[in-house]
Amino acid sequence: MREDFTREAEVALQRSVVWDVLNDVDALASCSTRLAEVTSVVADQEWQLVLSDRVGPMTLSAPMSVTVVERTPTEQVRIVARGHDRLLGTRLEVEASVGCAETPTVDQTRVTLVGSYDVSGKAANLGSTIVRRQAKAMIDEFWQNFSARLDQDDAARRPGL
Repeated sequence: MREDFTREAEVALQRSVVWDVLNDVDALASCSTRLAEVTSVVADQEWQLVLSDRVGPMTLSAPMSVTVVERTPTEQVRIVARGHDRLLGTRLEVEASVGCAETPTVDQTRVTLVGSYDVSGKAANLGSTIVRRQAKAMIDEFWQNFSARLDQDDAARRPGL
């Protein structure tokens, strides 16, 4: 079961500031309550983590390997994440890219998240509707928290606040 996703926002930060947040793995991991045990395997290139979520009556717990497959400084980072919940016999793969683009407004950046996920095995076979709903909730939670983090960075940089 493969699904695509896209999220976009304009933030009142310079592109270099957004880029710094995108390269802070701990900050990114903290944007999701479903990610735990994040450890670096190769600095700035590869990480291990555990993705956990309740999917209907089942609890998914999948160790994941996350690898940066492309990075263009201050513009884009593309990752691939793969994992497998052995208990449920479910495989997960996520491909995602986050891009930063200048806007006509000074000190603003358009941030775009584009990707897809593929879930196969028992969880996908038994409840594709539930899996889609949970995946959407997971992506929405991450994007909302990531956007809030950028807003906090913006507020911290404004003088007099």
